[in-house]
Amino acid sequence: MMLDKFPLKLICIIGGTLVSAVAAMLLGFVIPSKEQMEHWFQVSGYYFIFGTFGLWALSMLPAKIGATKCIRFAWKHGGALMLAVILIIGAMLSSPPRFRILADETNLAGMSASMYREHKFFNQTQGRFYYEKYHVHELSWDQRPLLFPFLVSLAHTFTGYRAENAFVVNALLGVLCLWVFYGLLQRWFSRSLAITGMVLMASFPIFVLWVTSGGFEVPNLLFVILAFFLLDTFLVTKQSIVIERLGLTLLLLAQLRYESIVLVPYFGVIVLSLMRRVEYEKLTYRFVLLPLLFLPVAWQRIINLDNEKFQVAENESVFSGSIFLNNLGKAWEFFTAEIYRYNMIPILTYLALMGLLYGIVKLVCQKKVRTKRTVVLSITGFLSFATLFVVIFSFRNTVSDIIHPAAIRYGIVFLPLLVVGSLLLLHPLVSRWRVLMRYAMVGAIGIMAWHWTVAPNNESVNHIVLYRQYGAVLKFLKQHYPDKNIIIVDERPGLYSPYFWGAVDFKYAIRHRSDLKDQIRGNLVQDILVVQKIRYSSKRPTRGTRLPSYFKLESLFEQQESHEWYISISRVVLDE
Repeated sequence: MMLDKFPLKLICIIGGTLVSAVAAMLLGFVIPSKEQMEHWFQVSGYYFIFGTFGLWALSMLPAKIGATKCIRFAWKHGGALMLAVILIIGAMLSSPPRFRILADETNLAGMSASMYREHKFFNQTQGRFYYEKYHVHELSWDQRPLLFPFLVSLAHTFTGYRAENAFVVNALLGVLCLWVFYGLLQRWFSRSLAITGMVLMASFPIFVLWVTSGGFEVPNLLFVILAFFLLDTFLVTKQSIVIERLGLTLLLLAQLRYESIVLVPYFGVIVLSLMRRVEYEKLTYRFVLLPLLFLPVAWQRIINLDNEKFQVAENESVFSGSIFLNNLGKAWEFFTAEIYRYNMIPILTYLALMGLLYGIVKLVCQKKVRTKRTVVLSITGFLSFATLFVVIFSFRNTVSDIIHPAAIRYGIVFLPLLVVGSLLLLHPLVSRWRVLMRYAMVGAIGIMAWHWTVAPNNESVNHIVLYRQYGAVLKFLKQHYPDKNIIIVDERPGLYSPYFWGAVDFKYAIRHRSDLKDQIRGNLVQDILVVQKIRYSSKRPTRGTRLPSYFKLESLFEQQESHEWYISISRVVLDE
């Protein structure tokens, strides 16, 4: 009798999911030691991310694709997609693509190279290039989540290896980010306001900077927006396939940035509490795999969540209340002051705060506004962004300061909140006086024109000395050494491995000096180049960039990078 009430498929899916969840808990937290987790993660991580992305892509395909339906969809939303493409192309022309936060972004590029070449995800920190192949001498298993370098490795697969594919992936995902954001906005506002919101999102200098970089901030933003888009879709359609899409989206989101995993429990608990029996019955067997697919996420968090990996002293915690209070005092400055330092748009912060306050009052006071859909989205949004705020602002990173040039990128995840808040304030105005819609759209374009100049001239990134140094060295190498058969001696050789230039650090060069020189004599490499920081006061290299006197150097290039020192590129001259 009980089996008659519960179909076999429903029993299998619910029972299988419970078994899968228990197995995931045991394998993720109980049974293996930390060393075993690290080994399992290194061996299986690539295959997990490959399979998870494949399942996600498969789930996102519509069940039926008809010509009439495609034409209608393109007619309705194709214009917004075209505008998103134009905005991203404009952003890339305004602020040319570059690796900006070093060595984070070059490490991601290095991971993509190992994924492409060996289906592994280590970062090649030292190596040499000869016989048209890069030979790894030293590697490190990077602590960064796997999705973004995996997506870049897919680009390598279809176009051939190029370090610049990271910029291509970010540009494509930037287009999707704006388009999906438009898709979410047009469900709640008029199409004109949704277009306005998309333009406002693209106007932020912080968005322009990182849609034209090699980091994972914009992909993370895309999947955050996509999670809310799918949650709203489920609240409207109650379709089981949307639940699977949301679950797989959250799984991929957890593998983009460390803190993004905090969204998973909120969305999971809320969706599971809203599901009815009919939604459970229509789930596919993909749903059973979800808990097990979180295993690499658990392993990576456990093996990397220690002070040494995050460069934090042993007597300090990774997350700190004092750091949170310190950053909280700077939050207002971050969102409202000195746009050339923080790359935000102060006027939108003020509009957003007024708009969000207006939305809360309306939600509380007007019963017709307080539907299940609005309440669920409001609660989920508040919990998600509040938790992200606490986690980001309390994280003890290497700079421990949200307004540090290397840390401002964390604020990009709050852009949807700022834009939605601004639209909440504009919506009643343009609904009552439609003529104001023209001014809103023109104003959004004006804000974009005013603030796009900030990105290429910003102080935040340009004040990072390593960024300027790397740009100068990279420009020199591309002009004078387009062939990869050289060896670069540098403090940070991993910066050059994504381009497959041979590179080693100073300790390696000193230990293997005879071998390196023999490779020049044997025409295996063209030159050995040495990148040094030279102090103006002493005309001597800094301690980390010195070589013994038996390395005879011929200077090729010099450029000032600081008031204390300049960068020098020299070639090793062989003894007669």
